[in-house]
Amino acid sequence: MECHRRIKLYLWVQWIVVIGSLILVFGACTNDLKPLHDKNGADTDVDTDTDVDTDTDADTDTDADTDTDADTDTDVDTDTDTDADTDTDMDTDTDVDTDTDVDTDTDADTDTDADTDADTDTDADTDTDADTDTDVDTDTDADTDTDTDTVRYGDLVPVPNSIDFGDVMMGCHSDFISARIINRGSKSRVISAVYLAKDFSDSFQFTTQGGSGPWVVPPFGEWVVEARFSPQSNGEISDELLLYSNDPVSAEISISLRGQGVNSSIRTDVFHQPEDGSADVLFVVDNTPSMMDEQYVLAENFPVFINRAISLGITFHIGVTTTDVDEGGERGALVAKEGNPRIITRDTPDIERVFGDNIKVGTLGSGIEQGLEAARLALGPDLLIPLEDGGNQGFVREEAKLAVIVVSDEDDGSPLSLDEYAESFRRIKGTLAGEKFTFHAIVATGEDCGTTGKRYIDIAHASDGTVQDLCGDWSSTLEQIADKVFTLPREFRLSHEPVEGSIAAVEVNGSQVDPGTGGDTGWTYVGSIRSIVFGKDDTPPAGAEIRVMYKAACIE
Repeated sequence: MECHRRIKLYLWVQWIVVIGSLILVFGACTNDLKPLHDKNGADTDVDTDTDVDTDTDADTDTDADTDTDADTDTDVDTDTDTDADTDTDMDTDTDVDTDTDVDTDTDADTDTDADTDADTDTDADTDTDADTDTDVDTDTDADTDTDTDTVRYGDLVPVPNSIDFGDVMMGCHSDFISARIINRGSKSRVISAVYLAKDFSDSFQFTTQGGSGPWVVPPFGEWVVEARFSPQSNGEISDELLLYSNDPVSAEISISLRGQGVNSSIRTDVFHQPEDGSADVLFVVDNTPSMMDEQYVLAENFPVFINRAISLGITFHIGVTTTDVDEGGERGALVAKEGNPRIITRDTPDIERVFGDNIKVGTLGSGIEQGLEAARLALGPDLLIPLEDGGNQGFVREEAKLAVIVVSDEDDGSPLSLDEYAESFRRIKGTLAGEKFTFHAIVATGEDCGTTGKRYIDIAHASDGTVQDLCGDWSSTLEQIADKVFTLPREFRLSHEPVEGSIAAVEVNGSQVDPGTGGDTGWTYVGSIRSIVFGKDDTPPAGAEIRVMYKAACIE
């Protein structure tokens, strides 16, 4: 009996040991499974959740805390919560707070997502996700795609985009008229084909610069196509000149062509004198170290120049650029002191001070002065770029005379030949020598004031402009240029070459004007510029109508 008792006692002791061991093991195993909240629901779990869920993704993921971030956070809360906010913790988070956000991640975050966790889940796991989820998720991809690839400056633009040849006698040709294809972008563009849309090759013909294609138009450069009209019948004939290129904006460029075939060679050209004179004046100023004094002298004497325009009632545009066309230089863009307009007009307040500020262009420019190239850029590609984007759009007006005034103590170092620059300037107004365009040089004419500006002097002479010595009387210099620039036009270019001696009549407001002898009265015909030129005393008044009757020569 005693033996039985001992055996039973032994077995009880063994059970107690086993049960005790099981309790210890179970306690150890379940230690990690203890509730996430203390009796007050304070979530005492320091939540090894090391991510402090700082969720630093730049992405401001405005998910109003629907907590949609990749943070699928289904954490089984082994609570290593390693999410680098991919929060892969599988955190099933069984606590009562059913924490239904896909990311049942009850990390305090006060995670108000669908997170119904009543106990505010204050764990250190501050999980700032959208909570503060700074995911800036501004996601600028397509959303705001701020990629402003300024392709618009890569367009090839025809200037002009239409040509009217006027009346041409059947069996004869018109003059060739040029259209410039200007590349206003920073990449070369290739024109692969040029042809007539209607293929009326018997009525319109064209030639291309550089022979057969393809043709490369360099950045900020130009390419020229010329067309003429050869009517084979009476009446209006029209066509389009089409150019195909790798232009990113439009692969097809169109220039409309029009002409009137007539069976008589008698012409009457009609002109209208503007109500007031108008002139656009571009100053190209050398901005190298040796030119500081000249810039100040030019500013001091400017009143002589501008007062002449104001006294004559002339409307004007005045702009300033420099001889620096290197990378980082002005490259023909108009310049102005901060706060000043880049185009000065009659309405500009305190005009003398503004010009004085703008003309002081400094002395840090390139040592290779390229005044002709600067003028070409200023009056070519830059004219197509808006002022606010650094271009000169609006500076040159169709009806206004155009003058370029270069001020430099060195000769021109531009890359093109004088003939190429002369042709480029001629295309702007249709003539090089004449009142519509003049080039003026204030340069060293000897060795006393620097290197003789021979190339500038040659262009000035070719355009019937003036040449003034840099060391001369600046007041007199500017007065002479003003007299040339700020006057009502006296020259009127005929639409056709007249047969010699065929000009039958020249009328101003219906009254015939007698021919002169080249002095201050009457009119003369100047063949080199194909123009009727009035003497100073017979200049047609503002608003006048001028009519010229003649017989047109046939160009065969």
